[in-house]
Amino acid sequence: YSPRAAFATQTHEVYLSYGAFGSGALMIEDDVASQAIRYKSMHLAGLSFMEDQHGNVDTLFRLHKQTVRQLAQRFGADRLPAKLRAKLEKTPDE
Repeated sequence: YSPRAAFATQTHEVYLSYGAFGSGALMIEDDVASQAIRYKSMHLAGLSFMEDQHGNVDTLFRLHKQTVRQLAQRFGADRLPAKLRAKLEKTPDE
């Protein structure tokens, strides 16, 4: 267990969501740069659930926006399309 993974704090947030709203979501993603796994509690306002014929959740949609700067950090500025690279120089936080 790595403290940088934030498992304890993020699962606590999910348990609070379960108690308050009856649902919660925990995202698990790899952080290639630091060679770690990261846990993130998902805010329910940005999620949409779909259920199968038995009422079990089988699909989750997530609305998530990132700035151009965040995209460059995640994928590398050289891998962004030219239009986004130009925006990165002018307005990186949009």
